[in-house]
Amino acid sequence: MSGDSDYVDLVIHLKSEGVRVEIAAIKKTTARILIDEADYFHEITKEDWFVYKAPKKASGT
Repeated sequence: MSGDSDYVDLVIHLKSEGVRVEIAAIKKTTARILIDEADYFHEITKEDWFVYKAPKKASGT
């Protein structure tokens, strides 16, 4: 997962081969040119995050 503009050439190549390119990333850390070149951009927001919570151990056994 990266929003680096180094991937623009790859996105352009994949699209020229008929591949639909979708990017899921945090918008403010993703290069604008990468967003513009992709077919679809899905913004990852805080609501998309999850936090693992270990189950509580049973007491008294």
